[in-house]
Amino acid sequence: MKTNKWKLGLLVWSAMFPFSTIISYALAQLPFMAHWPLVARTFCLTCLLVPYMVCVALPFLTRRFQKWIQVTPGQGDIEAAKQQTLPNQSVEIQAQTGNVPPSRQYALS
Repeated sequence: MKTNKWKLGLLVWSAMFPFSTIISYALAQLPFMAHWPLVARTFCLTCLLVPYMVCVALPFLTRRFQKWIQVTPGQGDIEAAKQQTLPNQSVEIQAQTGNVPPSRQYALS
């Protein structure tokens, strides 16, 4: 299954941002953690955030939005055509536009 990376990134962000904001706020409100250094609080945040993302949020979101994140037929066809162009085809296209480098003109005859 091919996925759109930007759509998958948007799903990851939409799950991570609210959770990390709420947990950061909650950790800052705890009296014993309020004076901890930033690195220690960030470590605690990531210890909660990573399992939540891997075990809860991402499985749920990828199932829920599976059809949306998949690359649909027709999407990216131009890029696929560019990658499948043979060298001689590109020379022929260049010849039609008049932009053939001298070193490649032999292929046209």
